[in-house]
Amino acid sequence: MKHLIYLLSLLAFCLASCSSEEPIGRFHPMKWNTPRELAKVNGNDFLVPDSGGTYTFTCTNYNWLSLHYVVAGDTAYMPSGKMFTIRDAAGDSIGVDFITYETADWNHMSGAWFDFTVSQADMVCTFAQLPDSVASRTLQVGVIAGNPFSSFNFKQSRQ
Repeated sequence: MKHLIYLLSLLAFCLASCSSEEPIGRFHPMKWNTPRELAKVNGNDFLVPDSGGTYTFTCTNYNWLSLHYVVAGDTAYMPSGKMFTIRDAAGDSIGVDFITYETADWNHMSGAWFDFTVSQADMVCTFAQLPDSVASRTLQVGVIAGNPFSSFNFKQSRQ
């Protein structure tokens, strides 16, 4: 009788511990509060006004973010450096180069016309004004919280 009770208890424990709503290794997608000042085109695609500005995105289900990458034109910015396309006089791609930073910075990335900073659950994005000589420009940023990740696409053009 003791063995039967032990076996039934073990069976109940195994059945209860093996049932799972989600498979092991899956993560909840990142959820965001996005700035109302930016026009949302589709999903995580946003239109930035030609005047530029600073906008804060807040992750509502993860509280420690890192920047993974920023791609602006031919240049990819990463915490450890930046990779860019080398072009000839005609504008054709002839290769790529990589510049390594002395220290990796997972919380801040900036270029000539943008600046991204993350602090806990906030990502602050700053865009410079669109110059008269430029019709439009695009940028993609990737944000991670351990294994979960999100990416955002920004397009800045004349309104």
